[in-house]
Amino acid sequence: MKFSVLMSVYGKENPKLFDLALNSIFNNTIHPDEMVLVCDGPLTNELNDIIANYIERYKNILEVIRRPVNSGLAAALNIGLEHVKAEWVVRADSDDININTRFEVIRDFIKNNPDVAVFGSHIIEVSPDGTKLATRKVPLDDYAIKRRLKNRNPFNHMTVAFKVDIAKRLGG
Repeated sequence: MKFSVLMSVYGKENPKLFDLALNSIFNNTIHPDEMVLVCDGPLTNELNDIIANYIERYKNILEVIRRPVNSGLAAALNIGLEHVKAEWVVRADSDDININTRFEVIRDFIKNNPDVAVFGSHIIEVSPDGTKLATRKVPLDDYAIKRRLKNRNPFNHMTVAFKVDIAKRLGG
């Protein structure tokens, strides 16, 4: 299974959290086949320096798309989706830390559930010092997910993995 990590970053992002987020992607037990990073509008010098560092280290994996103006997360991700070459997208946010086995767990889930087209997980919210604040749980089975769809999004968006061809067919 080939997968791409899709992330967007914008100028007001915290550089330290952004660096930790990127580090958590490349320090996973398995690397993505590619990572598409959309720079949504102008970035600070510090954010650009962080990106340059990762490009140097992961030039065969990291593709950076630069947008001249900030268009918002959804638009930026749809632009990034057009550059994805892998079969699956794994979403990651520019201020979130990925557990170091995340991609391995995703790969195993896909292998054991070939009919699934989209899935996500719970998240643990932490303070800047690492103190656990809350766990945001989501429904875990098909029935509960469909029931939640009536009122709200049943996924924590930054945890979602999905099949690229289906997302493109549905317009992003």
